[in-house]
This record gives sequence, C-alpha cells and structure tokens, in this order.
Amino acid sequence: MNANSHLNSAQFIDDDSLDDLPAFDEVELMQPGASSNNSPDMRDYKGCLIMDTTWRDTHQSLLATRLRAIDLNIARETSHALANAYSLECWGGATFDVAIRFLSEDPWERLRKIRKLVPNTPLQALIRGANAVGYTSYPDNAIYEFSKKAVENGLDIFRVFDSLNYLENMKLGIDAAKRAGGVVEATFCYSHPELPIHVHSHDTAGISLATMLQCAESGADVVDSKRSRDWNPLRRRPSFESLLVSMPNALQLF
Repeated sequence: MNANSHLNSAQFIDDDSLDDLPAFDEVELMQPGASSNNSPDMRDYKGCLIMDTTWRDTHQSLLATRLRAIDLNIARETSHALANAYSLECWGGATFDVAIRFLSEDPWERLRKIRKLVPNTPLQALIRGANAVGYTSYPDNAIYEFSKKAVENGLDIFRVFDSLNYLENMKLGIDAAKRAGGVVEATFCYSHPELPIHVHSHDTAGISLATMLQCAESGADVVDSKRSRDWNPLRRRPSFESLLVSMPNALQLF
C-alpha cells in the first residue's frame, strides 16, 4: 500500500457524490508478501499515519462493545471524511462475540456492510493469536478457516497480538492471516528498528494525547486515534481534532 496515497487532506463532499467513491488499490495492498512490501513504504514516509479505532476499541472500552449495526450507517460518510486514513479498525476483539451474544446480530454481515460502505480504505481487525476472536485457544483448522472467511467477507489487515507479548502464541494467527491473503500487522512490544512502529494507547492516566504527540514527533509511523471528543476521556484514545490542533506541523504529519 502506498502510504502517500492516504495522506492528502480529507475531502468532504455533498450527498450527491457519496456513491462515487473508488475502491483503494486492493491488488497492491494484498499482493503476495504485501506485509513485507508495505513496511519499507511506511518507514520511508516522513509523516505520521493515523488509524481510526472508533468502530472497534472505542466502543469496546466505553460501551461494552454495544455499537449496533444500525449505528454504522454513518460509514458511507466516514468513507469520505477518513478516506486518507491508514486503516479503520472495525472488527475483531470483542465485537464478534458481543454481536452474537448480546446484540443478536451477525458479525459477518456487519463486516460485509462496512466493506460495501467503505470501499476505499483498508479494514482492520484485532485478532488474539490462537484465540482469534474468542476467549480460548482454538484448533488450527478453525483459525485457518476463520481467517479465510474474514478475507472473503472484506477484511484486509489482521492486527495479531498476544496478551502476554509471547511470539509463539501469535504464530498461528499470523500464518493463518498470511495464507488467507490478508496483510499481517504482528503486534508486539519490542521489534527490530527497521519495522514500522504503530502506537496504541488508552487515556487511563490522562496523558494519551501527550503520548501520541511525542510518539509522532519521535518517528512513529502510525498512531491510533478516534473521532469526536464527546466520548468519556478515561478510556479513549485522543481525538483527531485534538491531535491536529496540537501538532505544529499537523498538515505534514497527517
């Protein structure tokens, strides 16, 4: 994926043009070895990319993941407002379980709906390694089939992590995502300095905005953010608005 293609200022357009949205270059993003090809491109870009967590971690942290499918009808407008984002994290984590158990909704249908409404920006999911989107380790074949279906239904980037930061626990999820044709963002705390640095933080201590600003100024390739300042500040990430007005070189960074 060409980082520069996502870095022009966002274009807000009228309703009559909302359907005229080109899909991003999926062939370029999903080419074999894309996870390795994408890394130098991100590292070469001198600014800082943003990843939007509103449809996954923001409501998972604040609303017990109770954002409903009907609440995502705003996605069509979001596809324009955030057309230049690195990605939109909208699936995985607790969203799959909560959709079925508490909202009586189909998480696969939600993913398909978002893909249809947002054809132009990569969609991302948080995957718990061998646990996938559940709370226990699953058989290998289940993880492989799950990853395959996720890509078929519109997922692009798998953010694979392990709560213990233990690489061995992540290998199955990484391999399954790669075999399915997805782009892997292997998430662990310490890595080789030539790999992209993507920073995720909550505001429990009240300093996430300062943290993200310092990370961006210190060379982070991607920082996580969210839309609107109206959410409870204690568990959220800093808003786009706060980041933009706080950065002296905001237009260069974003």
